[in-house]
Amino acid sequence: CSYDLSAGPMRVVARTGPLPLGLTLHRRGGGVIYAVTDRAAIRGVIEFLVLTEEQLAERVSNDVDGETSRELRIVSDTIEGLIVARALAGRASDRSDAEALAASVACGLAE
Repeated sequence: CSYDLSAGPMRVVARTGPLPLGLTLHRRGGGVIYAVTDRAAIRGVIEFLVLTEEQLAERVSNDVDGETSRELRIVSDTIEGLIVARALAGRASDRSDAEALAASVACGLAE
């Protein structure tokens, strides 16, 4: 998924499966900002927000006092970037499952 945070934060959701899955967040112009694997999944789902420092400050100000937010918030130092999904196929017969797993990652504007 490519992203442009000028319209707001982006939510990324990936369901895990029997094959290893990794997601990396890359800044425009190169360089990895963040990486996560399926080992960080909760109940079979990896979910996080990508936002700017300003968007994070706004989100934190809207958090309920005394409650800790449970969503993973990743600050991007660039407005535009790319999220890359990689699934590992251990055997040639796993290739179609790996492609489907990587393709099932959903990216869209956060509410």
